[in-house]
Amino acid sequence: MGSDPTTTPATPPRSPWGAGALAGLYAVGVGYVAVAVIVLLTWAFAPDNAGGDPASMGRTAGLAWAMSNFGSVDVGGQGILRFAPLGFTLALAFAISRAGSWAARAADIRNLREATAIACTLALTYAAAGLFLASLVSTDQARALPASLAAGAFGLAAVAGGVGVLRGGNLRRAAVAALPESARAVLFAASSAVAVMVLGGGFLVTASLIVHYDRVVDLTRGLAADPVGGGALALLGVAFVPNLAAWAATFTLGTGFSVDAGSVVAPSGIDLGALPAFPVLGALPDSGVLSGWTYLVLLVPVAAGAVLGHAVNRGLRGVEPLKRVVVAAVAATVSAVALGGLAYLSGGALGDAALRQIGPDPFATAAMAGLVQLLTAVVVVWEWPRLRARIQQVRPAVPGIKPIVVDLRERLGVGPDD
Repeated sequence: MGSDPTTTPATPPRSPWGAGALAGLYAVGVGYVAVAVIVLLTWAFAPDNAGGDPASMGRTAGLAWAMSNFGSVDVGGQGILRFAPLGFTLALAFAISRAGSWAARAADIRNLREATAIACTLALTYAAAGLFLASLVSTDQARALPASLAAGAFGLAAVAGGVGVLRGGNLRRAAVAALPESARAVLFAASSAVAVMVLGGGFLVTASLIVHYDRVVDLTRGLAADPVGGGALALLGVAFVPNLAAWAATFTLGTGFSVDAGSVVAPSGIDLGALPAFPVLGALPDSGVLSGWTYLVLLVPVAAGAVLGHAVNRGLRGVEPLKRVVVAAVAATVSAVALGGLAYLSGGALGDAALRQIGPDPFATAAMAGLVQLLTAVVVVWEWPRLRARIQQVRPAVPGIKPIVVDLRERLGVGPDD
């Protein structure tokens, strides 16, 4: 086998356990190296890098890797650091997924049982290797907490690695087919609603970055980094953009989020204290009462609920309305739990001082998302078939409407039952 285990070797198939273990070790190594490069570049090209040395920066990279895996770091005398840059987390998930795909091809898996063996072995190896790495980089001044790191690393590797294994083994259709029809409808509808919320949050973050572009640039220049260091800082900023997108999604729910203890960012108003000079935080609006147009963002969760209801209708055609309503309620609950989990993972704490509370309230997020999406989805599921029947009755009475509808369907590629 070559040095890159993402390339399928021309050798007899490996055992699922061996392939999973190698994939887990590879993912840990690649992830740590990627984070270490960014940390070292930021330190080397900073205006004043007198503090620290390459070895200490290597330890810092290890702790940053642990935090990107949802681990907590205990900084002696200054509290707990628990704040994962989700951009780094997504990059680690991509590496894990690629390693899982390689393992599936290397083991030449043929069924879901073998896929499960690889995914479990990969996740266990990834978590164990991560704990070993954390033990090497921890000191009396800063150490990764084993319990949180083990849980976070195992969960991330199990999900990302499982997806990669199914893709590499061409077993995605088999995995979906193994689920009952109602479960497939729930997962598809819930994931569609979560996607709408995240896309809405991403749109708000992009718009805010454009509006406050000058402030972001001023904060970047204030750091006075060299071009290479500035590029590393830009990567750090990009790593936190997914966190902001998750926070913006909670903004559309009306619950909002906080950036430090006592602050609030919500459609009803913004109250911010002194913020760190981190460029991406320049996208946050100024303190005060926002325009009345801001309340239009509250339509995002309504749209998510409508998409959820429509997905249930499409996934359960021919099923009685009451059962579809129950499935929609379950899907809305799953979506709410997922959004609450995303709110928790996107926030955290940076010590015991002003930044001890960062991000949205996961319980308020889940409760509001579940309520809005449930009500909207139930209305769509219950009323859409009746509304569609009325539209079909009206069509013959309106000259020219049928040719227009048929032409639109042909252009959009939508069937008559969609």
